[in-house]
Amino acid sequence: MSVGPVRPIVVDDSNAGIMYRGAWQAVRTDPNTNDRNTLPFLSTQHRTQVSGSVSYSFTGSSATMFGSITMQVPSANTRQMAPWRCFIDNVPFEPEYPSSAHGINWPFCHVEGLNDDRAHILTMNVVGGQFVEISLDQIQYVPPSSLPINGTSAVKLAYNDPLIHYEGRWEVLPDFPGVSTAQPSAEVHLSFYGSSLSWMASTMDPVGKAISIATYSIDGRTPVQFLSTSNHPGAHLYNQTLFRIEGLNKSIPHNLFVNFLGVDSKTVTRLHLDYILIENAVINSTIISATTISNFPTATATPGGFTDVTPVSSHKKIGPIIGGVLGGVALIAFAILFLLYLRRRKLTKRSSRASGGNRAWAERFNFPAGDNKVARPYQLGDIPSPTSPTHPRSPLSGDDEPKRSPTSPKVQYPFASATAESANPFEDFSPVQGSPRK
Repeated sequence: MSVGPVRPIVVDDSNAGIMYRGAWQAVRTDPNTNDRNTLPFLSTQHRTQVSGSVSYSFTGSSATMFGSITMQVPSANTRQMAPWRCFIDNVPFEPEYPSSAHGINWPFCHVEGLNDDRAHILTMNVVGGQFVEISLDQIQYVPPSSLPINGTSAVKLAYNDPLIHYEGRWEVLPDFPGVSTAQPSAEVHLSFYGSSLSWMASTMDPVGKAISIATYSIDGRTPVQFLSTSNHPGAHLYNQTLFRIEGLNKSIPHNLFVNFLGVDSKTVTRLHLDYILIENAVINSTIISATTISNFPTATATPGGFTDVTPVSSHKKIGPIIGGVLGGVALIAFAILFLLYLRRRKLTKRSSRASGGNRAWAERFNFPAGDNKVARPYQLGDIPSPTSPTHPRSPLSGDDEPKRSPTSPKVQYPFASATAESANPFEDFSPVQGSPRK
């Protein structure tokens, strides 16, 4: 049985297990907004503009709080003026500082290396007056490996999850948490159970580049186009939703197909993938593919972009392979049967010729029909005369025998007549060569 990786559980900000203290307001974003990159998980967030706190109890080895923030201070002072503090089990730890004054889907607090056999409490305290607003979108935590994923939770599939299959050249880029591609027709395939799916990626600054197009298709439906990066100029953003699929039946399997339509050029944007979120997921470790892409090549940063690297080994489609193997086995079996048939046919012909030859000799030597006695060996005196009607080489008799001319040379036979000096007619001949001994 294949054992899959332990996948993080994703908890929406509207979950009843999250405790809010202070003036937090539930905010819903229209899922049909044109700016889908900033679309929060399940289209909801909890937002505040004053001091407050939020905490969540979980059992697992790591946890992260994600959200968005807009601050009033310059980005250079972000570290000194971060308006939140992080705690795990009431013990403070260093927060994740945003790289600019405007963070979208930013990991506020991240902790790992916890004991996963007991419950922990993750807390974030916010300090008012140093920001315009701060919003909590989701919490992700890694549960114990024994926890079943039975359709009641949202699950995060990292880019190197064995359920995700790649075709074409996908690369790891510096300062990016996932993989990306610039190869035309590069593909991603995923089979899953769940009610919705989100493609999450980090996006590069599109300034000076043409934004590439990609398509996604679910269960063989008409492909839908989406942008390969964020449309926020001058921003390097993380955890962006490039596309989202909703309204799926979680009781049946679904198949996702993504195809990159861009061109391999440093003047266009690449398609990135950090992870995929599946809501109401059902994951059975026994159906996980044995083929896992664990090592992606790393592209080298250059002033003009990234250099090409060796293509990533991708998951092979097993249909043609199985068909080829079965076809080869069938061909070998057919060849073996054909050879057996030819051999049997050859043996049958030999048996028929041998039977016919025996009957012909029996008739020639006048063997009585049905005589089962074993014929005795010929003696020298038994050899018929060449002119005898029963001679095997002269079956003619009487007037049918050809007339010999008086001048015809007499036929000589290599047999000497028995004399008193030589009772053995073969005495003067070599047993091998048939020539007189020297």
